[in-house]
Amino acid sequence: MASEWNMTTSRQKVLVIGLDGASPHLIESWASEGKLPNFKKILENGASGGLGSVIPPYTPPAWTSFMTGKNPGKHGIFGFTGRDTGIVNASYLDGKTLWRILSDHGKKVIVINVPMTFPVERINGVLVSGYMAPPDDLYTYPQNLKEELENKFPSYRVYMNVNDPICGDEKAIDSWLKDLYSITEQNLEVTTYFMKNFEWDFLMTVFMGTDWIAHVFWRYEDPACVGYDIEIAKKYKGTILRYYQEIDSILKKILDQTDEETMVVIMSDHGSGPFHQVLFLDEWLIKVGLLKLKDKDPWNVGFWLSKMGISLEKVITFVSTHQKLLGLGRWIWSSFRLESSVVSNADWSKTRAYPAQGGIYINVKGRESHGIVEPGKDYEEIRELLIQRLMACRDTKSGEKVFDRIFKKEELYSGPHLGDAPDLAFVAEGPYLVSRGLLTPRQIVRFAKNFLPEILQSSKHEIEGTLLVMGGDVRKNTKIRNASIIDLAPTILYVLGIPIPSDMDGRPLKELFEPSSHLAKTSVQYQAAEVGRKRKYHLTQEENEEIKRRLRVLGYLD
Repeated sequence: MASEWNMTTSRQKVLVIGLDGASPHLIESWASEGKLPNFKKILENGASGGLGSVIPPYTPPAWTSFMTGKNPGKHGIFGFTGRDTGIVNASYLDGKTLWRILSDHGKKVIVINVPMTFPVERINGVLVSGYMAPPDDLYTYPQNLKEELENKFPSYRVYMNVNDPICGDEKAIDSWLKDLYSITEQNLEVTTYFMKNFEWDFLMTVFMGTDWIAHVFWRYEDPACVGYDIEIAKKYKGTILRYYQEIDSILKKILDQTDEETMVVIMSDHGSGPFHQVLFLDEWLIKVGLLKLKDKDPWNVGFWLSKMGISLEKVITFVSTHQKLLGLGRWIWSSFRLESSVVSNADWSKTRAYPAQGGIYINVKGRESHGIVEPGKDYEEIRELLIQRLMACRDTKSGEKVFDRIFKKEELYSGPHLGDAPDLAFVAEGPYLVSRGLLTPRQIVRFAKNFLPEILQSSKHEIEGTLLVMGGDVRKNTKIRNASIIDLAPTILYVLGIPIPSDMDGRPLKELFEPSSHLAKTSVQYQAAEVGRKRKYHLTQEENEEIKRRLRVLGYLD
């Protein structure tokens, strides 16, 4: 297939390198110390700054906002799952993607490993699906590209092979790291193969490891972090830096394949940072009397442990410091944890609010199937009550506030899918993580410092992601402020001379370019937006459960 196209560098190109969850603070700090020489070169020869993500800053809504230039209220993706659906995928997305728009205008595009690109769509080029696709398969457009990739890169895959809980087990940690570097190298090889052998105007590739490495290894960098182990930390401290250095060397290998006129965008969908304590949202809602659970099975071990005053926090703390009791701890964990969802465990006749990913839903009459809260005055009173109570949440030890602001959905989102958004949305500030929780019958525990060792997550997603841009007319050694992830799609269209759909929320970042350049002086063109939705693709039950399992390992699902 490569022979169909001949490489050329005679026209404007855009190359986007996505680094999922990459922290701008880590990059800038390590680059200034000379530990990331290629990042440093890009910082000195281009424009850079933080890149505001969406709220909540999760993979599906963030990447979807990038590829559409729209807020979640327009494209319809708010989390890893929908309110009434299972795992989301690209068929749930409302509107055209950046690469679809580029294709419609005759641009040749290559899209590799971008999350939320399954099911694959027809484009003017090639697409290799990324994260959130069903595991254990490779999905490509055109379809026959799959065979070519499997023959040339038999080890290429979207998901890691080693994806089991590893905390505390050095042998398993080493296997996980080896697998991470392997999948990273394969992604590099596929990317450079396409760059060299296919014609393109726009090429995008995403490396997921910058997110995964933080989730797993931040606990060995920060003594206050969840799951810190001083002995294991002696071996693994610096692991995050070493992986960023691997990415630094990968950047050079990719950039060596480009010319100076190609605009290179290096970006992340959100940032990453450590958390020290957790707010279990379901338990908090129980405590304030807005979430009610059904009576629990008296044969359930968790029921009696709770009756005796033995909270899951005590079990977690004890088992976390006694690794030999891990098996017992997992059994107790499973006794406390309810495997089914909030839908089957809440007493909806008494529940007025329930947890969402990054927010809270009100159990509204006429909207939810068992809603009891009247729209209007009652609805607003509960929202105001929740805002007041959430803003009053403080760390039980330090007294620090957990939230700086709680948003009503209409303050963040607009569009036809506003009704699907959580009624309140938020991101915890500082070293706090908000978890939807375990929906257990135990006594209320606002904060738990330790998880069982089977839980990998030890970092959380931060709102501020990474943005570095260089090449072409981009200004050098310049700081960009107030850039948002929804600004990148209209900026790329602007650079490639394509009118921007009028329903995009983002703006072209003209401040990236030298004021004297032709590009900076070119007026922005808009065109009428097209409407219409795709037919939803529903995963099989097995695919749905396997993706859920992988997401739970990284702490994305409770």
